[in-house]
Amino acid sequence: MANNVCSECGGRIVGLNYSSGGKNYCQTCFDKLTAALSSQEAEKQELLKYIREVFQVADVPADVVSSISREIKHGKTTKGIRSTIRYYYFIEGNPTVNISNLPYIIQEQYEVARAYAKRIKEVKEKNAEIDLSTESVNIKINPRDLDRKNQKKVAYNIEDL
Repeated sequence: MANNVCSECGGRIVGLNYSSGGKNYCQTCFDKLTAALSSQEAEKQELLKYIREVFQVADVPADVVSSISREIKHGKTTKGIRSTIRYYYFIEGNPTVNISNLPYIIQEQYEVARAYAKRIKEVKEKNAEIDLSTESVNIKINPRDLDRKNQKKVAYNIEDL
């Protein structure tokens, strides 16, 4: 009877059992699981496409792909990995010469890039709070103030100097 219980929602499974990773799921939970997995795979493919564009390579090496998969399994997001690459190579200005260093860069710079993104977000929020609208001020100038006749005479001439 334990096999007839959904591992996700805990409901009783009526009809077909759907299993993934050694766990049984009802049809709705299994559909949600496959949709989440397909979206994660699509995000990963977008990340690999971005890496190919940055490093200008046709294919990402298998060891780099496996290390990225490992980092994702350990809780790092594809968006975070992408922003780490952007931070390290474009904001810090490091050269994009060796793609095999990418796993080490992701491990070392992920938290630094997160802190940078957090600071940028805080600055944007503070900037949004600031009101930059200015009030117009009218200054009246008397025509007499602009007249050269009313200006004080200088005690010396430039030619005399």
